[in-house]
This record gives sequence, C-alpha cells and structure tokens, in this order.
Amino acid sequence: DGVWDGSVTNRAHWACSSADRLDYPQSSTCKAVIPQNVRARIPIDVSHVSGKWELKDGSHVTLTSQSVGDDDEMAHMEVGAFTTRKGSTFIFDHAKITSPNGFGLVMGVTGMVQNASWVYSGNVAINDSKATAYLEVSGNSTANFGNIYIGDGNRVVIDDSTVTVRSR
Repeated sequence: DGVWDGSVTNRAHWACSSADRLDYPQSSTCKAVIPQNVRARIPIDVSHVSGKWELKDGSHVTLTSQSVGDDDEMAHMEVGAFTTRKGSTFIFDHAKITSPNGFGLVMGVTGMVQNASWVYSGNVAINDSKATAYLEVSGNSTANFGNIYIGDGNRVVIDDSTVTVRSR
C-alpha cells in the first residue's frame, strides 16, 4: 500500500506467495521485497522465519526487535537470504537477526548493525568491484559471520562491538 512503517506482522504490507501463510513473511517459502526508494522502519514484533528479504535500489530499511517475554528477550527473525541492491541501506537497530545464507553489500550499499544488535550470518561479501559499500558494527553489538570477504575499496568499521569470523 506504499506505507511500509509498522510491525513485520502488519498484514497490509505483505503479499506472500506461500500457500500456508498469506499474511506476513513467516515461513521459509515467503519472500519480502522492499520496493525501490522506500523508507521504512519495521519492528520485528514476533520471532519468526522467512525465506528471503530483498531491498531494491535506493530503499532504506530499519529493522528493530521488540521485547518478548518476561526476560526482555528480543524477537528473533531468521531469514534464509538477505539481498541488497544498488544504493540501498539496511539498519539492524537493536535487532536479533539470523541469516544462514549470509548477505552481500553491493555498490553503494550501507549496512549498520547497532545498539546491542545480535547478528549470526553465513558468508558476508563486501567485495563488489565497483566499491563504495560500507558495513558498520557498533554500539555494543555482536556479529558472527561464517566468512567475510572485504575488498576493492569497500569499508568495514567495528566500534565498541564484537565481530567473530568462524572461518577466514
């Protein structure tokens, strides 16, 4: 509907092709596509699994986990693949995200993991030959990557946070 702000469970945002869940991307077969040039702040209000998130060119998306339960646990989103397109921005702001297949930052993409976020990911590629991608892990966040590939003038900043690379 063109208005993307609001919880991930807000049915108005999603048209999922999964036969079992038509409301929001909450199964491994669902794909969420954020259109070109959309700006959105999307709270993760329930723990769930989704198949793929794709940010189209120029989109700017902030994902924030809300507290669930009595112990202030963050709602956790597991996404099979997280894809960025030219000039998009993603911010994990106090978010708990798992992406077993990892993600890549292509030309002009900015990625920020901030404010005590927790990210566990497969490979992270920040080595597009057209450069200018930027990844920052800051604000007491924790990031755990399988492999991280950095090159061709792209930048990674780690500030007051922990980044673990499981392989190389």
